[in-house]
Amino acid sequence: MIGINSKHHQQKGAVLITAILVVSLVAIIATTLIQQQSRMVRLGYSLRHMDQTYLFWDQYERFYLGQMGDLLKQNDFNVAKVDNLIKQQGGAFASGGDDELVCLRQELEEQGITINIEGLAAVDIQGRFDLNSLRNTNGTIDPNKLKILQRLLVAIEDYVNLPPSINSTNLINSTSPTGSQPTQDPLELDEQVIADSIADWMDSDSTAKSYGAEDDFYQGLDIAYRTPGNWMTDISELKLIKGIADQEDDAIRSRIYQELSKHITVLPTVIKSGQNGTTQTPRNAKLDINRASIPVLQSLHQNFSSNDALRLQDGRGTNGYKSLDDFWKEVAVQKTEDEIKQAISLGVEGQYFLVWGTLATGLGRAPASSLLEVDKQGKVTTLWRSRMFERKPSCQL
Repeated sequence: MIGINSKHHQQKGAVLITAILVVSLVAIIATTLIQQQSRMVRLGYSLRHMDQTYLFWDQYERFYLGQMGDLLKQNDFNVAKVDNLIKQQGGAFASGGDDELVCLRQELEEQGITINIEGLAAVDIQGRFDLNSLRNTNGTIDPNKLKILQRLLVAIEDYVNLPPSINSTNLINSTSPTGSQPTQDPLELDEQVIADSIADWMDSDSTAKSYGAEDDFYQGLDIAYRTPGNWMTDISELKLIKGIADQEDDAIRSRIYQELSKHITVLPTVIKSGQNGTTQTPRNAKLDINRASIPVLQSLHQNFSSNDALRLQDGRGTNGYKSLDDFWKEVAVQKTEDEIKQAISLGVEGQYFLVWGTLATGLGRAPASSLLEVDKQGKVTTLWRSRMFERKPSCQL
Protein backbone atom coordinates (compact mmCIF):
# COMPACT_ATOMS: atom_id res chain seq x y z
CA MET A 1 0.00 0.00 0.00
CA ILE A 2 2.82 2.30 0.88
CA GLY A 3 4.56 1.52 -2.41
CA ILE A 4 1.41 2.34 -4.38
CA ASN A 5 0.98 5.75 -2.67
CA SER A 6 4.65 6.57 -3.23
CA LYS A 7 4.35 5.82 -6.93
CA HIS A 8 1.16 7.92 -7.10
CA HIS A 9 2.92 10.91 -5.51
CA GLN A 10 5.80 10.54 -7.97
CA GLN A 11 3.38 10.61 -10.89
CA LYS A 12 1.67 13.74 -9.53
CA GLY A 13 5.08 15.41 -9.18
CA ALA A 14 5.99 14.54 -12.77
CA VAL A 15 2.69 15.97 -14.01
CA LEU A 16 3.27 19.16 -12.03
CA ILE A 17 6.77 19.58 -13.41
CA THR A 18 5.50 18.94 -16.93
CA ALA A 19 2.75 21.51 -16.46
CA ILE A 20 5.26 24.07 -15.20
CA LEU A 21 7.50 23.41 -18.20
CA VAL A 22 4.57 23.77 -20.61
CA VAL A 23 3.45 27.03 -19.00
CA SER A 24 7.01 28.36 -19.07
CA LEU A 25 7.38 27.39 -22.72
CA VAL A 26 4.09 29.08 -23.60
CA ALA A 27 5.17 32.19 -21.69
CA ILE A 28 8.49 32.28 -23.55
CA ILE A 29 6.77 31.87 -26.92
CA ALA A 30 4.20 34.55 -26.06
CA THR A 31 6.92 36.95 -24.90
CA THR A 32 8.91 36.33 -28.09
CA LEU A 33 5.85 36.94 -30.26
CA ILE A 34 5.06 40.15 -28.39
CA GLN A 35 8.65 41.34 -28.79
CA GLN A 36 8.60 40.54 -32.51
CA GLN A 37 5.28 42.31 -32.93
CA SER A 38 6.61 45.31 -31.03
CA ARG A 39 9.71 45.28 -33.20
CA MET A 40 7.61 45.27 -36.38
CA VAL A 41 5.43 48.10 -35.06
CA ARG A 42 8.50 50.16 -34.22
CA LEU A 43 10.05 49.35 -37.59
CA GLY A 44 6.91 50.44 -39.40
CA TYR A 45 6.82 53.62 -37.35
CA SER A 46 10.49 54.26 -38.10
CA LEU A 47 9.95 53.82 -41.84
CA ARG A 48 7.00 56.21 -41.80
CA HIS A 49 9.00 58.58 -39.63
CA MET A 50 11.92 58.40 -42.07
CA ASP A 51 9.65 59.09 -45.05
CA GLN A 52 8.23 62.15 -43.29
CA THR A 53 11.74 63.35 -42.49
CA TYR A 54 12.77 63.04 -46.13
CA LEU A 55 9.59 64.83 -47.18
CA PHE A 56 10.66 67.66 -44.91
CA TRP A 57 14.05 67.80 -46.67
CA ASP A 58 12.33 67.82 -50.08
CA GLN A 59 10.22 70.77 -48.96
CA TYR A 60 13.33 72.59 -47.76
CA GLU A 61 15.07 71.87 -51.06
CA ARG A 62 12.12 73.38 -52.93
CA PHE A 63 12.26 76.40 -50.61
CA TYR A 64 15.99 76.84 -51.29
CA LEU A 65 15.44 76.48 -55.05
CA GLY A 66 12.86 79.26 -54.96
CA GLN A 67 15.20 81.58 -53.09
CA MET A 68 18.04 80.87 -55.52
CA GLY A 69 15.76 81.40 -58.50
CA ASP A 70 14.65 84.78 -57.14
CA LEU A 71 18.26 85.97 -57.08
CA LEU A 72 18.70 84.95 -60.70
CA LYS A 73 15.51 86.63 -61.84
CA GLN A 74 16.60 89.82 -60.09
CA ASN A 75 19.93 89.62 -61.95
CA ASP A 76 21.56 89.86 -58.53
CA PHE A 77 23.46 86.60 -58.51
CA ASN A 78 26.99 87.13 -57.19
CA VAL A 79 29.30 85.50 -54.68
CA ALA A 80 28.34 87.73 -51.76
CA LYS A 81 24.60 87.30 -52.39
CA VAL A 82 24.87 83.53 -52.59
CA ASP A 83 26.95 83.39 -49.40
CA ASN A 84 24.39 85.54 -47.62
CA LEU A 85 21.57 83.36 -48.92
CA ILE A 86 23.25 80.23 -47.58
CA LYS A 87 23.66 81.82 -44.13
CA GLN A 88 20.08 83.06 -44.08
CA GLN A 89 18.63 79.69 -45.02
CA GLY A 90 19.62 78.13 -41.70
CA GLY A 91 17.72 80.79 -39.79
CA ALA A 92 14.76 80.76 -42.15
CA PHE A 93 14.54 76.98 -41.96
CA ALA A 94 14.84 76.90 -38.17
CA SER A 95 12.11 79.52 -37.78
CA GLY A 96 9.73 77.74 -40.11
CA GLY A 97 10.55 78.71 -43.70
CA ASP A 98 7.69 79.37 -46.09
CA ASP A 99 4.00 78.50 -45.59
CA GLU A 100 4.32 74.90 -46.81
CA LEU A 101 7.26 74.23 -44.51
CA VAL A 102 5.35 75.71 -41.57
CA CYS A 103 2.33 73.52 -42.31
CA LEU A 104 4.43 70.39 -42.67
CA ARG A 105 6.26 71.13 -39.44
CA GLN A 106 2.94 71.58 -37.61
CA GLU A 107 1.57 68.31 -39.01
CA LEU A 108 4.64 66.42 -37.82
CA GLU A 109 4.57 68.06 -34.40
CA GLU A 110 0.93 67.01 -33.99
CA GLN A 111 2.17 63.44 -34.45
CA GLY A 112 4.82 63.97 -31.80
CA ILE A 113 7.65 64.38 -34.32
CA THR A 114 9.99 67.33 -33.88
CA ILE A 115 12.53 68.03 -36.61
CA ASN A 116 15.50 70.36 -36.34
CA ILE A 117 18.20 70.99 -38.90
CA GLU A 118 21.90 70.80 -38.08
CA GLY A 119 24.92 71.84 -40.10
CA LEU A 120 22.98 73.37 -42.99
CA ALA A 121 25.43 74.44 -45.68
CA ALA A 122 25.84 74.85 -49.42
CA VAL A 123 28.84 75.16 -51.69
CA ASP A 124 29.42 76.05 -55.31
CA ILE A 125 31.18 72.88 -56.40
CA GLN A 126 31.99 74.44 -59.76
CA GLY A 127 34.94 76.00 -57.98
CA ARG A 128 36.43 72.51 -57.75
CA PHE A 129 38.16 70.54 -60.48
CA ASP A 130 35.69 68.21 -62.20
CA LEU A 131 37.29 64.81 -62.72
CA ASN A 132 34.79 63.96 -65.46
CA SER A 133 36.25 66.76 -67.56
CA LEU A 134 39.34 64.56 -68.00
CA ARG A 135 37.59 62.12 -70.33
CA ASN A 136 36.71 63.01 -73.90
CA THR A 137 33.61 61.60 -75.57
CA ASN A 138 35.76 59.16 -77.56
CA GLY A 139 37.13 57.61 -74.38
CA THR A 140 40.55 59.25 -74.44
CA ILE A 141 42.02 61.48 -71.74
CA ASP A 142 42.56 65.21 -72.28
CA PRO A 143 46.33 65.72 -71.76
CA ASN A 144 45.93 69.36 -70.69
CA LYS A 145 43.37 68.47 -68.02
CA LEU A 146 45.58 65.62 -66.82
CA LYS A 147 48.47 68.07 -66.31
CA ILE A 148 46.15 70.34 -64.32
CA LEU A 149 45.15 67.39 -62.14
CA GLN A 150 48.79 66.48 -61.53
CA ARG A 151 49.61 70.05 -60.52
CA LEU A 152 46.50 70.19 -58.34
CA LEU A 153 47.53 67.10 -56.39
CA VAL A 154 50.96 68.61 -55.76
CA ALA A 155 49.38 71.91 -54.69
CA ILE A 156 46.95 70.15 -52.32
CA GLU A 157 49.79 68.29 -50.62
CA ASP A 158 51.82 71.48 -50.23
CA TYR A 159 48.83 73.46 -48.96
CA VAL A 160 47.77 70.85 -46.41
CA ASN A 161 51.33 70.52 -45.11
CA LEU A 162 51.83 74.23 -44.45
CA PRO A 163 53.21 74.77 -40.93
CA PRO A 164 50.71 76.17 -38.42
CA SER A 165 52.52 79.53 -38.48
CA ILE A 166 51.55 79.93 -42.15
CA ASN A 167 48.03 80.18 -43.49
CA SER A 168 46.19 81.80 -46.35
CA THR A 169 46.25 85.21 -44.67
CA ASN A 170 50.01 85.52 -44.31
CA LEU A 171 51.27 83.18 -47.01
CA ILE A 172 52.71 85.96 -49.17
CA ASN A 173 54.83 87.47 -46.41
CA SER A 174 56.11 84.13 -45.15
CA THR A 175 58.82 81.77 -46.14
CA SER A 176 58.59 78.10 -45.29
CA PRO A 177 60.55 78.00 -42.03
CA THR A 178 62.63 75.00 -41.17
CA GLY A 179 61.77 73.24 -37.96
CA SER A 180 58.08 74.25 -37.99
CA GLN A 181 55.78 71.25 -38.14
CA PRO A 182 52.14 70.94 -39.25
CA THR A 183 49.53 70.31 -36.55
CA GLN A 184 49.26 66.68 -37.70
CA ASP A 185 51.35 64.19 -39.63
CA PRO A 186 52.26 65.46 -43.11
CA LEU A 187 49.98 64.40 -45.93
CA GLU A 188 51.87 62.27 -48.42
CA LEU A 189 50.40 61.90 -51.90
CA ASP A 190 51.88 59.93 -54.76
CA GLU A 191 50.64 62.50 -57.25
CA GLN A 192 51.74 60.73 -60.43
CA VAL A 193 50.23 57.41 -59.33
CA ILE A 194 46.89 58.95 -58.33
CA ALA A 195 46.62 61.13 -61.46
CA ASP A 196 47.52 58.34 -63.89
CA SER A 197 45.27 55.88 -62.05
CA ILE A 198 42.30 58.25 -62.27
CA ALA A 199 42.94 58.56 -66.00
CA ASP A 200 43.17 54.77 -66.42
CA TRP A 201 40.01 54.37 -64.33
CA MET A 202 38.02 56.35 -66.89
CA ASP A 203 39.68 55.83 -70.27
CA SER A 204 38.37 53.22 -72.69
CA ASP A 205 41.61 51.34 -73.32
CA SER A 206 43.21 48.58 -71.24
CA THR A 207 46.77 49.90 -71.33
CA ALA A 208 47.99 51.31 -68.04
CA LYS A 209 49.80 54.63 -68.02
CA SER A 210 53.33 54.86 -66.64
CA TYR A 211 52.18 55.15 -63.02
CA GLY A 212 48.56 54.10 -63.43
CA ALA A 213 46.62 50.86 -63.12
CA GLU A 214 44.15 48.83 -65.13
CA ASP A 215 42.13 45.71 -64.33
CA ASP A 216 45.13 43.48 -63.62
CA PHE A 217 46.07 45.62 -60.59
CA TYR A 218 42.58 45.80 -59.09
CA GLN A 219 41.94 42.09 -59.70
CA GLY A 220 44.89 41.37 -57.42
CA LEU A 221 43.43 43.20 -54.41
CA ASP A 222 41.80 41.33 -51.52
CA ILE A 223 38.41 42.50 -52.77
CA ALA A 224 38.78 42.41 -56.54
CA TYR A 225 37.00 44.73 -58.95
CA ARG A 226 37.49 46.21 -62.41
CA THR A 227 37.87 49.68 -63.85
CA PRO A 228 34.63 51.07 -65.35
CA GLY A 229 36.30 52.65 -68.38
CA ASN A 230 33.77 55.46 -68.21
CA TRP A 231 33.00 58.74 -66.50
CA MET A 232 32.69 58.64 -62.73
CA THR A 233 29.27 58.67 -61.11
CA ASP A 234 30.39 59.88 -57.69
CA ILE A 235 33.51 61.32 -56.11
CA SER A 236 33.57 58.40 -53.66
CA GLU A 237 35.06 56.33 -56.50
CA LEU A 238 38.35 57.97 -55.56
CA LYS A 239 38.50 55.52 -52.67
CA LEU A 240 38.89 52.71 -55.21
CA ILE A 241 41.77 54.29 -57.12
CA LYS A 242 45.36 53.04 -56.93
CA GLY A 243 47.34 55.33 -54.66
CA ILE A 244 44.37 55.56 -52.29
CA ALA A 245 42.73 52.12 -52.24
CA ASP A 246 46.03 50.35 -51.61
CA GLN A 247 46.89 52.43 -48.53
CA GLU A 248 47.21 49.95 -45.66
CA ASP A 249 46.16 52.43 -42.97
CA ASP A 250 42.43 53.21 -43.04
CA ALA A 251 43.03 56.57 -41.36
CA ILE A 252 45.52 57.62 -44.06
CA ARG A 253 43.19 56.45 -46.83
CA SER A 254 40.30 58.39 -45.29
CA ARG A 255 42.40 61.52 -44.83
CA ILE A 256 43.62 61.50 -48.43
CA TYR A 257 40.04 61.20 -49.66
CA GLN A 258 38.80 63.98 -47.37
CA GLU A 259 41.55 66.39 -48.44
CA LEU A 260 41.10 65.70 -52.15
CA SER A 261 37.32 66.06 -52.00
CA LYS A 262 37.71 69.66 -50.80
CA HIS A 263 39.19 70.66 -54.16
CA ILE A 264 37.91 67.96 -56.54
CA THR A 265 34.38 67.04 -57.57
CA VAL A 266 32.47 64.83 -59.99
CA LEU A 267 29.66 66.48 -61.91
CA PRO A 268 27.07 64.05 -63.30
CA THR A 269 27.19 63.46 -67.03
CA VAL A 270 24.41 64.39 -69.45
CA ILE A 271 22.53 61.35 -70.76
CA LYS A 272 20.32 61.73 -73.81
CA SER A 273 18.26 59.21 -75.74
CA GLY A 274 17.89 59.47 -79.50
CA GLN A 275 17.30 57.44 -82.64
CA ASN A 276 20.87 56.17 -82.54
CA GLY A 277 20.62 55.10 -78.92
CA THR A 278 21.71 56.67 -75.65
CA THR A 279 24.57 59.14 -75.55
CA GLN A 280 26.56 60.22 -72.52
CA THR A 281 28.67 63.37 -72.41
CA PRO A 282 30.41 65.38 -69.68
CA ARG A 283 28.91 68.71 -68.68
CA ASN A 284 32.14 70.61 -69.40
CA ALA A 285 31.15 73.23 -66.86
CA LYS A 286 33.41 76.25 -66.62
CA LEU A 287 35.62 76.38 -63.55
CA ASP A 288 34.29 79.14 -61.30
CA ILE A 289 37.37 81.19 -60.41
CA ASN A 290 35.37 83.11 -57.80
CA ARG A 291 35.01 79.89 -55.79
CA ALA A 292 38.27 78.14 -56.62
CA SER A 293 40.57 77.36 -53.70
CA ILE A 294 44.25 78.30 -53.57
CA PRO A 295 45.37 74.83 -54.78
CA VAL A 296 42.88 74.92 -57.67
CA LEU A 297 44.01 78.40 -58.72
CA GLN A 298 47.64 77.34 -58.44
CA SER A 299 47.03 74.35 -60.73
CA LEU A 300 45.90 76.54 -63.64
CA HIS A 301 49.46 77.05 -64.87
CA GLN A 302 52.76 75.31 -64.33
CA ASN A 303 54.50 78.54 -63.32
CA PHE A 304 51.95 79.53 -60.66
CA SER A 305 53.08 79.47 -57.05
CA SER A 306 50.89 79.42 -53.96
CA ASN A 307 51.60 83.14 -53.58
CA ASP A 308 50.31 83.77 -57.12
CA ALA A 309 47.16 81.84 -56.25
CA LEU A 310 46.69 83.83 -53.06
CA ARG A 311 47.02 87.11 -54.99
CA LEU A 312 44.29 85.91 -57.34
CA GLN A 313 42.12 84.99 -54.38
CA ASP A 314 42.67 88.40 -52.81
CA GLY A 315 42.10 90.12 -56.15
CA ARG A 316 38.57 88.81 -56.51
CA GLY A 317 37.55 90.41 -53.19
CA THR A 318 34.25 89.85 -51.43
CA ASN A 319 32.05 90.10 -54.51
CA GLY A 320 34.33 88.17 -56.85
CA TYR A 321 35.50 89.03 -60.34
CA LYS A 322 32.64 90.57 -62.29
CA SER A 323 34.01 89.28 -65.57
CA LEU A 324 36.86 87.21 -66.95
CA ASP A 325 38.39 90.43 -68.30
CA ASP A 326 38.93 91.53 -64.70
CA PHE A 327 40.61 88.22 -63.97
CA TRP A 328 42.95 88.44 -66.97
CA LYS A 329 44.09 91.88 -65.81
CA GLU A 330 45.72 90.33 -62.76
CA VAL A 331 49.52 90.48 -62.98
CA ALA A 332 49.87 86.79 -62.16
CA VAL A 333 47.92 85.66 -65.25
CA GLN A 334 48.69 88.33 -67.84
CA LYS A 335 51.41 86.26 -69.54
CA THR A 336 49.60 82.94 -69.20
CA GLU A 337 46.14 83.77 -70.57
CA ASP A 338 46.47 81.89 -73.87
CA GLU A 339 47.90 78.75 -72.26
CA ILE A 340 45.21 78.65 -69.58
CA LYS A 341 42.42 79.20 -72.11
CA GLN A 342 43.75 76.30 -74.17
CA ALA A 343 43.79 73.99 -71.16
CA ILE A 344 40.52 74.77 -69.36
CA SER A 345 37.37 76.90 -69.60
CA LEU A 346 36.94 79.47 -66.85
CA GLY A 347 33.93 81.43 -65.64
CA VAL A 348 32.90 83.82 -62.89
CA GLU A 349 29.58 82.19 -61.93
CA GLY A 350 28.55 78.82 -60.64
CA GLN A 351 25.72 76.66 -61.92
CA TYR A 352 26.07 73.68 -59.61
CA PHE A 353 25.46 73.91 -55.87
CA LEU A 354 25.71 71.13 -53.32
CA VAL A 355 23.33 71.65 -50.40
CA TRP A 356 23.50 69.44 -47.33
CA GLY A 357 22.35 69.22 -43.76
CA THR A 358 21.30 66.79 -41.04
CA LEU A 359 17.68 66.54 -39.97
CA ALA A 360 17.62 65.63 -36.28
CA THR A 361 14.44 63.97 -35.04
CA GLY A 362 13.25 62.18 -31.95
CA LEU A 363 14.27 58.79 -33.31
CA GLY A 364 17.51 59.59 -35.05
CA ARG A 365 19.34 61.69 -37.60
CA ALA A 366 18.83 61.92 -41.34
CA PRO A 367 21.81 63.36 -43.24
CA ALA A 368 20.71 64.52 -46.67
CA SER A 369 22.28 66.35 -49.59
CA SER A 370 21.15 67.58 -52.99
CA LEU A 371 23.00 68.73 -56.09
CA LEU A 372 21.24 71.66 -57.73
CA GLU A 373 21.75 73.05 -61.22
CA VAL A 374 20.95 76.73 -61.76
CA ASP A 375 20.63 78.28 -65.22
CA LYS A 376 20.69 81.97 -66.13
CA GLN A 377 16.93 82.05 -66.69
CA GLY A 378 16.31 81.31 -63.03
CA LYS A 379 15.38 77.66 -63.54
CA VAL A 380 16.76 75.43 -60.79
CA THR A 381 16.86 71.65 -61.19
CA THR A 382 17.73 68.91 -58.72
CA LEU A 383 20.26 66.57 -60.37
CA TRP A 384 20.46 64.07 -57.53
CA ARG A 385 19.65 63.54 -53.87
CA SER A 386 21.47 61.49 -51.28
CA ARG A 387 19.72 60.35 -48.11
CA MET A 388 20.56 58.15 -45.17
CA PHE A 389 18.82 57.55 -41.86
CA GLU A 390 20.96 57.02 -38.76
CA ARG A 391 19.08 55.66 -35.77
CA LYS A 392 20.11 56.91 -32.36
CA PRO A 393 22.16 54.23 -30.58
CA SER A 394 20.07 54.65 -27.42
CA CYS A 395 16.87 53.75 -29.24
CA GLN A 396 15.98 50.09 -28.67
CA LEU A 397 13.78 48.08 -30.99
